[in-house]
Amino acid sequence: MSKKKRYTYELATFDKVENGIVTASYPLDLANADPIRAGRYTKLANGGDEEAQKKLDEMKKTLMVRIIEEDKE
Repeated sequence: MSKKKRYTYELATFDKVENGIVTASYPLDLANADPIRAGRYTKLANGGDEEAQKKLDEMKKTLMVRIIEEDKE
């Protein structure tokens, strides 16, 4: 029989580690994942560009996930 793939999704985070212990975990969004583009939109939005503000807001709302692939028999 062929094995089917099973996918599990979990929220991608970046962790604050102090002395080897995770003290805080922050969800990763598209603005964190692509800081250069987010910075450009922020600069344009601060100048009054409404379209750039909409795109920046959308980036902040888009949460990143990590896909875990498992074999299922």
